[in-house]
Amino acid sequence: MDGVQVIGYDLDYTLVHYRVEAWEGAVYTQSKEILRKKGFDVEGLEFDPDLIIRGLVIDSKLGNIVKVDRYGYVRKALHGMKMLSENHVNKLYGRQRCRVDLRESRWSFINTLFSVASGCLFAQLVERADGSLSQDSPPLHLDYAQLARTVRAAVSEAHVTGVLKEQILKDPSEYVQLDSEAPIALLDQKLAGKNLVLITNNDWEYTQRMMSYAYDRFLPSGLTWRALFDVVITNARKPDFWTLQLPLWEVVDEERGLTHSTPRSKMEVGHVYCGGNARMVEGCFGHGGQEVMYVGDHIYADTNVARRIVQWRTCLIMRELEEEVRALATSQQRRKDLGDLLVRRDRLLHQRGMSLVKAARSRLGISTQLSLGHGLTTT
Repeated sequence: MDGVQVIGYDLDYTLVHYRVEAWEGAVYTQSKEILRKKGFDVEGLEFDPDLIIRGLVIDSKLGNIVKVDRYGYVRKALHGMKMLSENHVNKLYGRQRCRVDLRESRWSFINTLFSVASGCLFAQLVERADGSLSQDSPPLHLDYAQLARTVRAAVSEAHVTGVLKEQILKDPSEYVQLDSEAPIALLDQKLAGKNLVLITNNDWEYTQRMMSYAYDRFLPSGLTWRALFDVVITNARKPDFWTLQLPLWEVVDEERGLTHSTPRSKMEVGHVYCGGNARMVEGCFGHGGQEVMYVGDHIYADTNVARRIVQWRTCLIMRELEEEVRALATSQQRRKDLGDLLVRRDRLLHQRGMSLVKAARSRLGISTQLSLGHGLTTT
């Protein structure tokens, strides 16, 4: 971190942690209602937060949700609510013949926790669509690709309407998981001389209210979350923020969220902005490339593009790993005991093998003396 002079942060699932079951459950409920109004049979469907995890890929051609290895080959697949057997997976994708290329429209990467509700709905509706084929009623005239597009559109509409954010702002305690250490960690970075920037796709009102709720209570008296950040950028439109020269608007009235009527040509420390681009951040602080690091939760928009296009360092927040790390820490003694048992097993198997050899030699009238090396000695 010594070479990093500027640290940028995303907001959702990075600075502010949501309760996935509550937040994505609300997204799921809203999206399901949108689909119901479009004529989909969604009665009885329930949100399952354990069904989908980040890193999976939707195959809109075959209606599967697949897990791929580091080389892009499909290793596991879920069709509807059923896991496919290894033989079935190999028949559909081949061991080395079908490689997932995310540049193709067939594949959709589940690269954020905000995609959990979408993946869950898609799997359930695939199950329901397949089930309709065996009933007396006419089957759904809908292919998997169209189904995937419809679900994505419903989830996007649920986010865009603003109903979900209104629910969260009405009662943040139901959706936000407070973290007392996060504000202090940022304050330590600030005291260590780092320049901090908040870069989020959220609007200013939502950003201001959520950060105030999650951070102000844990900071020393007289400090608010605004003191942590040299620059705040809202409505960033990532990933376009990294690739395009988007215009920059300054928020001149933070209380009412009013912006200046004309765009700004550059960023200045201490201000709040809407839009802009990564090059303006570099120009504001006089640092770029490896001197800047961005921390976010979106595998593509927050890390991949920032690293590939502007060569910033990136840090991906993977909350799913917290339980695994915790389990590893608490199971150290058990793993040591297991290792000792494996060593003992190997020793006993070796002794058993030597005993069998000696017994066989004795029956053949051969010396039962064994060498200490790899071979056997005879007398």
